[in-house]
Amino acid sequence: MVATTIVPPNDPQSPRWLLDLQEWRTVPYTDIQQEILDGEGYGIVSYTWGYIADDGKPASDPPQGLLWDVPAVQGWTLAEARQVMQSVGTRYIWWDWMCVPQSGERMRPWDEKLDLGKVQGEEIAKQMHIYKHAKKSIVWLHATLWERESPIKDLLLLCVKDEEDREEQENERPAELQKRTNSVMSLLKHAHETERWTRSGWTLQEGVLLHETELVDRRGCRLPGKHFWYGDQATVGDLTVPITRLAWEIAIAYFIKSQGYEPDVGSPIPKRTHAFARLPELWLRQSVQRLTASGFVGYWQDRPLDILAGKRGRKFGKIQDSCWALVGALGVENVEVTYAEDFGMDKVKRRLLVALFEKHTWGMLALPFPESVQDVYTGVERDFRWTDVADGAMLPVHAFCVEQKPAAPDPNLRELEFLKPSYTKTHNVCIHSCSPSKRITLYRASIEGMACFRHYRQDKDGLKIVSEMDRPFLEDDLLATAWFLPLHHVNMKAGVLGRRCLAVLGLGDQDSIRDRAEAGFGGTIDIRSLGSEQVEVDELLLTPPVQ
Repeated sequence: MVATTIVPPNDPQSPRWLLDLQEWRTVPYTDIQQEILDGEGYGIVSYTWGYIADDGKPASDPPQGLLWDVPAVQGWTLAEARQVMQSVGTRYIWWDWMCVPQSGERMRPWDEKLDLGKVQGEEIAKQMHIYKHAKKSIVWLHATLWERESPIKDLLLLCVKDEEDREEQENERPAELQKRTNSVMSLLKHAHETERWTRSGWTLQEGVLLHETELVDRRGCRLPGKHFWYGDQATVGDLTVPITRLAWEIAIAYFIKSQGYEPDVGSPIPKRTHAFARLPELWLRQSVQRLTASGFVGYWQDRPLDILAGKRGRKFGKIQDSCWALVGALGVENVEVTYAEDFGMDKVKRRLLVALFEKHTWGMLALPFPESVQDVYTGVERDFRWTDVADGAMLPVHAFCVEQKPAAPDPNLRELEFLKPSYTKTHNVCIHSCSPSKRITLYRASIEGMACFRHYRQDKDGLKIVSEMDRPFLEDDLLATAWFLPLHHVNMKAGVLGRRCLAVLGLGDQDSIRDRAEAGFGGTIDIRSLGSEQVEVDELLLTPPVQ
């Protein structure tokens, strides 16, 4: 049958095409009976065939109805893949190679009249909705067989064992905890090397959107077990939840070690965290950084900084995909995805950051002060740029799990509701008022605040905290002349309320500050209280700090 040459119109909430496994043909989504969509719906598959594509060679026996070729794969036929796809349990599935235009050197050229490049970008941009509306899904680990030993199986079973032995672990000695954690990190590294699903950039997004999805092996089989998180079969969450908790416990342990008290996280802190706190500070910091870079920490939608930080341990086939492959997981919509040659990575990162600040606003500024940044492409240490956030070079300060606290009505905090940060054309962050009658109020620290503070910073070894335990406030070159924008309340210690603020650097004295001010980004700080000295501005441009 000759493929139709009509491209269905774009619906931002739905795929253009689905694959009919029964008839082995792609069909427009709008041609499928509504009672089928309302009933069994469609399924979705997360997999990593792109890494074993056969040098752009087109596959034989593709489904009917395609307007493009699909790549051949080394060691697999489409017929074999079709059998695994049937384990999803729906007649219709969204299989990206069949539902998003594909291209390759030895594959059929796109029909220019169909504008398939634009179609490709539109389908990629709405993956959040495509995944959300799927009724069933699988994650296909096609390099794994459950009947054989593998690092990903060991990692899953180790996490199960951790749950079974949790009471025993509460009494473990620091050296035993360190050995167990090093084993987890070693397994993660080995899994990255042997099962591409764990290191693909695209599957970082897919895993976030399919958090409770069951894992199937090369033959389409599930891994059974009675201690898994979401049922009696292994899921994505069985990889990510234990690793996230481990990272957070180690981060809290570093907090305890460096500050001498527990952070207020809103719930009891596990006993073993205090055992972790007896381990070397450098190991704690580096372990948080390594675990976060795996892409399995904070593996939930609406955790943009965790997801961005996690992409450092992932691989992308095209450099643009280091941004475009994550738009669904990052929860941003109406982003125009393009691979045009004249749209370079500087523009790609800016478009992504504009959308992220529009969606997540203050959540995008939950960042430490960047003492130095390791370039994600060269590994060279250098000064901070705002595009480093898009590159995943910055770690979120909420790794320490300090809980936001309600407090008595505060007019200063109410004013924050009228303020909004946005990303600019000049690659800076601009804080502005959404109301003509409201201005931005900045404060100096109080004497009380100078005696009790926590400034979150990042260097090559990861997150760290500088506080009154390290040096007096007025002897710190960054903080001594800083201004502060209050965000919300936190507990400094048990029962001692304080403020979480953005530190603003290099602004100068009160008399020299203009209505449209420019200052260096000073990262996040928790401080006991703010003083009476204040200044109001109409607009605040946050630039990379001058080191």
